[in-house]
Amino acid sequence: MPTSDAKGLFGPDSATWMVDREIALFLGGPRALLLQIAHPAVAAAVEKHSDFRSDPLGRLQRTLTSVFTIVFGDRAAATAAALRVARRHTPVRGVVTELSPSPWSGKAYRAEDPELLLWVHATLVDTAMRVFSTLVRRLEPGEAARYYDESKQVGELLGIPRNVLPPTLAAFHDYFDGMVNGPVLQVGGCARAQCADLGGFKPSDSFSSIYGEEWGRRWSRHIDRPALKRVFARSTDLLGAGMLPERLRTAFGYRWGRRDRASYEALISMVRVTYRALPGSIRFLPGYRGALARAQGAC
Repeated sequence: MPTSDAKGLFGPDSATWMVDREIALFLGGPRALLLQIAHPAVAAAVEKHSDFRSDPLGRLQRTLTSVFTIVFGDRAAATAAALRVARRHTPVRGVVTELSPSPWSGKAYRAEDPELLLWVHATLVDTAMRVFSTLVRRLEPGEAARYYDESKQVGELLGIPRNVLPPTLAAFHDYFDGMVNGPVLQVGGCARAQCADLGGFKPSDSFSSIYGEEWGRRWSRHIDRPALKRVFARSTDLLGAGMLPERLRTAFGYRWGRRDRASYEALISMVRVTYRALPGSIRFLPGYRGALARAQGAC
């Protein structure tokens, strides 16, 4: 693994840079958010300590900005980003007041709890692998194992003890499946209300989170038209629902009949073909392109 500070934690030859450079990962944002708030403690924390209801994309943007800084930044930037996340988490604590069959019902929570940190981290890792395999190409078993192994460094920087992180990709899949199918995740009224807010942001918000606020302001009058907003909202809804495990999709109240499944498959096919034809200057995150230039300059 590269040791040069300029190459950061991973470097150009890593599975992490190969996967996380793709802007397609942002299409998995709704899935990751819904998986996170399916945890009653995360939903309670988001409701009480964030502006998710008025700015649902903002929370995702802040999370991904921190993660991508850790992934693509030099070591100093990665460490600073992790410290900022830790400072944001320190005051986040409370009690899960919504009653449900989850063992977290009525339990005190704090954002620094390794169990909660692990679940949020797991939603991002699993979603990244899912989106890459769906829209870019299938991850080979060795690539997936390497990606997960490298992701543990990000998890540790974000405060998850190494002995809490599943040691292998197979163990990670077991953990993830156990969470999805077990009693912990329970979608209550709080999570469903937060889910309803996901369709409220504008297309320019999404592009601003990738290319910067100036880009979003410059193009907002072109892409925030009512017809485009309706298409964007429907597409966001389809992607969020279609990529969710069936149990959680049902729990969030998504209608998912034959027509919805067909629309989802058609959308995925269209995005896959269009996306693979994009040049790297559009397809790859600006942070990756900057990191690659920095790493090549350090050679």
